[in-house]
Amino acid sequence: MARDSRNASAGDVVCDSIDNWVLRFNCYLGRCTSFEAELSGILDGLLILLNKGYKRATIQTNNLKVVRALTVNESKDS
Repeated sequence: MARDSRNASAGDVVCDSIDNWVLRFNCYLGRCTSFEAELSGILDGLLILLNKGYKRATIQTNNLKVVRALTVNESKDS
């Protein structure tokens, strides 16, 4: 994300279970927060993997706010 304009892009590299490169993608998002950009990149990556026939994925991020948003609190569901 460019700090002065708040314009953002999302992208990632996808590897298989033994760290072989599968694909790389990026897209321009326009004005959004870093939280929105991170979630958008995750969603785009998952959609690409589903379209390619993958059934499972591991998400890695260094954004704690995103981790909290994606983590299901099982104690609340009981």
